[in-house]
Amino acid sequence: MTSTSAPHRPQVVRAILRTIAAAAFAALTIAFLVEPTWLEGATGAEPDGGSGALELTLVLVAGVAALATSVGAGLAWRRVLTTGG
Repeated sequence: MTSTSAPHRPQVVRAILRTIAAAAFAALTIAFLVEPTWLEGATGAEPDGGSGALELTLVLVAGVAALATSVGAGLAWRRVLTTGG
């Protein structure tokens, strides 16, 4: 017997929040790729001494976070749509 009930609200909210997080991390990744020194310009600090290591690290961390949260969001939406939450 298949479930035809409406999704539970917490499951839908969790899927929405994961989608928002994925979009935010993706936007941050793009921001770091387009203008890699914006964070140093905004803070006035240059912790990597101009080597670019900080910028590369930030792009990689934001990119991995975007990928992980995207997968989590996809799984959450699949759970909502197939099981009703």
